[in-house]
This record gives sequence, C-alpha cells and structure tokens, in this order.
Amino acid sequence: MVCLALALSLVSNGHASQATGASRQPAGQAPPATQDAPAAQQAEAPEPPPVDQDLLRVQSALAAVKAPNVRALAAALGLELRKEVDTTCSAAGSRLEEVGDLDGGRFPEVVLIRQLSELDASGGPPPSESWGLFLLAWGGAGWKASRLGAITESCQIQVIQLARRRRAIVVITPREEDNLLYPAVYGLKGHEAALLWDGQSDNSLFHGTAQSVVKFRLTGTAAEMVITGRADPGLLDFASGGRRGFEVTTEYHWDGRAYVPGQTHFTANPDYTLYQFIAALHLHDFRAAYALVAPAKFMHADAPTVDTFRQYVQKNWPEFLDDQIFVARETRASTADDFAFILPEKHYVYRPAFSADGKLLIDLVRETEAAADNP
Repeated sequence: MVCLALALSLVSNGHASQATGASRQPAGQAPPATQDAPAAQQAEAPEPPPVDQDLLRVQSALAAVKAPNVRALAAALGLELRKEVDTTCSAAGSRLEEVGDLDGGRFPEVVLIRQLSELDASGGPPPSESWGLFLLAWGGAGWKASRLGAITESCQIQVIQLARRRRAIVVITPREEDNLLYPAVYGLKGHEAALLWDGQSDNSLFHGTAQSVVKFRLTGTAAEMVITGRADPGLLDFASGGRRGFEVTTEYHWDGRAYVPGQTHFTANPDYTLYQFIAALHLHDFRAAYALVAPAKFMHADAPTVDTFRQYVQKNWPEFLDDQIFVARETRASTADDFAFILPEKHYVYRPAFSADGKLLIDLVRETEAAADNP
C-alpha cells in the first residue's frame, strides 16, 4: 500500500508540476514539447534499407583471401578469371574479369559477374534479380565488394578513361519502361564503387534512342561517348521495329562531372529528306524546304523561285503548314510505295519520288486512302 501510495503521489506531483509549468508560460510563447513528441517523430522515421544479402555472401567469400592476388581471389570464389572485359554480362555465366587499376593505385580491380541462380545454393527464397554485378577492390587489409547498380541479363560493361590516371567502369542497361539503353559511369572511392554519372538521372542531358549502340573512343584525356540509334523525329512517325526511318548519331563529351551532348549527325536517306521537308514546312521555312526539292520537276514550272514555291505549297499542300503528325507506311517488300506516308486525320496517302541519291524530292502525289488501296 505504501508503494502504491508513493507511485500515485509521484504521478500526481508530475501532473501538478506540468500544470504549474503551463500556467507560468509567458503570453504568446508556445508551451514546452511533451514527452509524446519524440515518440511520434520516431514512428514517422523511414525504415532502414533492406540488407543486401547477395553482397554479404560475396563479402563473406572474400574474407578468406588475405593478399591482393587476383588468382587467389578467383580460386576462393571458384570462378574463371578473364584478363579482358566481355561487354555482355550474360556472355559466359558467372565469372571474374580483371579491369585493371582504376584509380592509379598499385593493385588491379576486378569485376564479379554473378549469375545468382547458379551460385545461390542456400535453399532460401530465390534472389530478386537473376544477375549481380560487383566491383572487387583490395582495401589494404582485405578485398572489399560493392555493387555496380542493378543489372539485367542484357547489360553491357566497358572500361574507359576519364583522366590521365583515372579510369572508370561504364554499365549500360536497358530501361524497363521503354527498353532504351542508358549508361552509368562508376569510379573508385574508398575502395568501393561510386556512381559518377547516371544517364537516367533527372538532371542528365542524355537522350536514349531505339535500337542504339553505345561506343567509346579516346580523343583526348577522356573517352568520348558515341550513341548511334534510330531517330525519333516527332513530326513523322516510324513504326517501332520497322524498316523505315533513319539513324541519328550523337557525340557526348565528359566535362569532369557528366557526359554532355555535342554534335549530332543524321544518316542521309530518303526518309531523312522527307522528315526535313515536313519539318521545314511545319516551321514555315520555305527557303529550307525549297532546298530539298528539285523545283522545276516538283512544281512542274519552268522558272521556279522560293516565292512561287511558297505560293505553290500554300495552294496545294496547306496541311503541311499546320500542326500535323504524319505516319510512315510500312510495306512487306520493296515496292514503288517504299517511302509512302499518310496523314491519318484526313485519310491522305502521299507517294514521294526522289532523286537518285535520295537527297531531293522530285515529285509528291496525294491520294485518299480509299483510292490508294483500290487503284
């Protein structure tokens, strides 16, 4: 009873003390925070990231290797060691690939390409990813493992130079929502992989293209990135995976922090000429459009000029001066309609004819879709 009375007395005194403290607060000043506030803040704290079990397994296997010997490393992991980087992750299953000295230190770094389904014999739940990519670096007292991003079976790896004594690893992966290739550049910091630049980040100036090929070439102290792929011009739609269209090549240079775009080149072919013609008229740039046609043949005129060309377009092709999206027509085999295109809104079909080199329009015929399908 004495203990119960004492406890009640302490509670009572505590409430009385709080009440007294509240009554002494100066006007306009907020009362002191209650003891419940820290608990509420703790409840709102974000959950810690999940433990990377795959990374822990790799690091545990590395613990047995006490020297910066890559052959001993390969023996401890039970994997083949390759002296050159194979660009495709899934080319030959799990393996080690020596990438050389990335940071100018004394020891080479190694990339571990790990097919998780092959090496995870723990009997636990299957891994969330079928492939893992890790950078292994000697830290002075042992080997350290770190992730090189989330990868897929079709990822690509390249080793490039960023400065005189600084190299980096480029991991190229297809983005899930559009299957376009995006590169990410990793350096070495504190014997661990550090992301230097990501083509998918919000502030990146990288523009992915369909059916692209990513290459690097050394033109100075830092490697230049060259992306070649299928152009997506916007005003003239080409079917995904179709034979129509033209290629675009963009050169990116390293500015010390990121790859930024430089020059862009387009493959010259009839589809590119067609796109240029449509784009020029869309912008009402009659002089640029005039330069893309054989004026006398196109206008059926003896002495054409830019001004008479403008009048000719305004009279005969007014839809090209509006905000219209044209669609390239696909054909199963090579025909006279190889470069036909349509305007779905008006059910028009256009049949262009080009010069021998494909750089000039010499004729353009317009029909309705019904007439075109039933000649």
